[in-house]
Amino acid sequence: ETTRHSRIHKQLRRLTMATNNDAVPLLPGLPSGKKGMLKAVVLSAYDLPGREQPIGVSLTVCGREVKTGAPSARHKENNSFKFSSNNGNNNEIVIPDVPLAELYQSVATLTVEYSNAENNLYAEVPLKSAVGVHHTQWLILNLYRAGDTNRSSSSEDTSQPTLRLQMRMEGPFRPEVAALVSLGQAWFGTVDKLEAGCQPLLHLLPKSVPFQNLVLVPTVPIATLIVAVSPIFIGLLIVGLPFFLPVLVVLGSIGATVGGIGAFLYFSGSSGRARLGDLVSPAVTTFLASPPGQRVVYETGPRPTPVTISRAVLPTDLWGKLWISLIIDCIGSSSYLLPFVGEAFDLGWAPLQTVLIMAMYDSVAPNLKYVSFIEELMPLTDVVPSATIGWLAEFGPEVLSISGKQAEQLVGILVPQTTRTNVQR
Repeated sequence: ETTRHSRIHKQLRRLTMATNNDAVPLLPGLPSGKKGMLKAVVLSAYDLPGREQPIGVSLTVCGREVKTGAPSARHKENNSFKFSSNNGNNNEIVIPDVPLAELYQSVATLTVEYSNAENNLYAEVPLKSAVGVHHTQWLILNLYRAGDTNRSSSSEDTSQPTLRLQMRMEGPFRPEVAALVSLGQAWFGTVDKLEAGCQPLLHLLPKSVPFQNLVLVPTVPIATLIVAVSPIFIGLLIVGLPFFLPVLVVLGSIGATVGGIGAFLYFSGSSGRARLGDLVSPAVTTFLASPPGQRVVYETGPRPTPVTISRAVLPTDLWGKLWISLIIDCIGSSSYLLPFVGEAFDLGWAPLQTVLIMAMYDSVAPNLKYVSFIEELMPLTDVVPSATIGWLAEFGPEVLSISGKQAEQLVGILVPQTTRTNVQR
């Protein structure tokens, strides 16, 4: 029982103390160093040609080369070798201090080296697509001799030589991303310290409070009054909606602001971060693993455009694009809720809508972005469904073709063949 209480106490401390950043990894840690680094751990080489033992494996990238030691063991039957750090044979190779923008765009060459260089085997790894930044990848690479143009699958009587290794590329955040991460970590650390300081005060509160009885007394008359007055209030609201709408918009804005501040404070705490981390971690991980996400977060070269980022997160299927298009057109037309005043909203929405339409439909309707931008800026033209027009341009012929075929099949099922023949005559 004592052990159980001790374990629970430790778990509570992890949720309340300032060291909680490790327990709830909502924000990624700041990478160390200002340049990129490539690390590879060579595990084994399988089905090598001949019986000669290789002298090591070299990694070449960005004009720099590093080598492992010799294999530590040989397979009993196949001509395969294991690499490890035993017996002084280092199987981990690192290329440090390379600009990440240069490293990210490079192709790494791995060479299984022999005493006779003519027997060397090679494999290439495009780091941008095969590894990525801050992702450990397990790779099985096919090996080829220099100048070997026939890189198709091996024949039945021979086995393809392969090299198995673990590779990881690291590098710095972009300055603005690093600043946001540092600010977030400082804020969470401050909130954790406040939570830890408030913990002794919680022990002073009574263990049980007659909350239900205290709330029940004022709740009954208030609920009765609301039920009695609600028909009158709803009727007045419907009749005077044009006059009440600005007030409702203001009240809604105030409520949204208060709710946003409350949500921000809740998700800044340890328990809120834990819940938010469970919700957003899959999406964040997927985004960081995508090429646009890597270009946004890390110093991999020129920053991606808003259109490129939008293409990475927007759907590409028929139904997904349809829903997004309808939402875009609905938001664009919402300015009619406040006539004339709502046109000011279009000044901010027009560029965003144009970027979204470019990301989804620029390949099928390149002039649609101009129509979208103009109809949002001009008064009383928001009714034009620009996004849905783009959806029709991309999927309309396909939908009509499928619908025509299904209609023919339906007619074939419902109408007998003799009836169709008589009608045709």
